[in-house]
Amino acid sequence: LSDGSRAQVVLAYLAIPRDGQPYADRASAVLQAQLQGRQVNVRPVGRQQDGFVRALVYVNGRNFNRDFLERGHAWVNPLDQPPSQWYGWQSAAQAAGAGLWKDASAVHPVEWATVQRDLDRIAQGTSPLQTTIKPEQWQRVLVGDRRTRRYVPFSCRQWMTVPQRDVAIFVSPKAAQAAGFR
Repeated sequence: LSDGSRAQVVLAYLAIPRDGQPYADRASAVLQAQLQGRQVNVRPVGRQQDGFVRALVYVNGRNFNRDFLERGHAWVNPLDQPPSQWYGWQSAAQAAGAGLWKDASAVHPVEWATVQRDLDRIAQGTSPLQTTIKPEQWQRVLVGDRRTRRYVPFSCRQWMTVPQRDVAIFVSPKAAQAAGFR
């Protein structure tokens, strides 16, 4: 930081594949190769929490966050409320099949974490779901909001604003409706 202190930085506006998720190793390797041991400029944006600084990172005057997104190594994180042009850069990377977009079944890290959490609950027997969700089923999975009792498909980003404690996962409309969701 400008005062010479150190801070852990989260790349603002980006959602990077999580450990165990497809493409996570590649994204991590690119991050290390491009940033580790380099002089960077950090411009904090938005809120800071848990000791992390959410920031735009500049390397040699270039916006690393934007470059990382445009090369297809991350998604836009809608929870960060990014400026609208970030979605355009993501769409361009997706249309070009760059990076993680080479895989048509790429899953947003927020979706991945939600599904993994619910899969863990299923495995532990603490979930109301009576079935398991396989990775190839994620695109058909529905997300419910326990407060509003409504559900939407994963492809509808509306669910990303639902607090994690209120998220319910369903494998079919019939299962959601049986649980009282509409």
